[in-house]
Amino acid sequence: MKRKLNRRFFLVIVLAVCMTLALTAGICYEMFRTQVMEDLAACAHLLASEGTVLPREEDVLGQDGLRVTLIGPDGSVLYAVGTRERPQEDVDATATAAISASLLNCEDFYELDEEKCRLFDEFIQYMQRKGSEVILVLTPYHPIVYDEVMEQQERYSGFLAVEPWLRRYADEHGLALYGSYDPDAAGCTSADFFDGWHVRDEGIRKFFPGVDECTAYTAPADAAQLPRQMQEE
Repeated sequence: MKRKLNRRFFLVIVLAVCMTLALTAGICYEMFRTQVMEDLAACAHLLASEGTVLPREEDVLGQDGLRVTLIGPDGSVLYAVGTRERPQEDVDATATAAISASLLNCEDFYELDEEKCRLFDEFIQYMQRKGSEVILVLTPYHPIVYDEVMEQQERYSGFLAVEPWLRRYADEHGLALYGSYDPDAAGCTSADFFDGWHVRDEGIRKFFPGVDECTAYTAPADAAQLPRQMQEE
């Protein structure tokens, strides 16, 4: 009798476990199926709006509540309309909010690491040995963010040492270098940003002509093209 009860109890446990697994799998499958169908619907909407594999982003992005970021084969990114057409006061607000947060995540970075610099040099040399033409591009930060950095130079001394080091490295190795972390040196204003960090296409064109148009690096003729921390030296 006792053995029979144990057998029945074991069967109940096995049945309960199986039912739990089946129910969990069913719920997860339904959630996954719903997500896949939503993604397919978004893709179908984009293709149907254009009638081709390459949609006209301006016509379809942001419609029907879709939030779509397109990434091209060359790595270029086209953000959703809501991001690209954000009011300037909202853009500046994100930059201001970054100041009260961790800003650059460089608060404990006070000097360059020699080992990291050596690895950077080895990586550049490796790419050159493979036949790649190396171009260095420094994209600026929002003026509100960089102004805060300049007001706390001791706190961000490590970050402020990066660009001068990269410029010296480019000079010594004959590399093309474009742009600056300093928006003033890059010729950018607050209107050239999506938020506190990301530059719009029109802003990028102010300091970077494009890969096809790049030529050998030459030192800036005007000191105003250098970041502020280098002008002060």
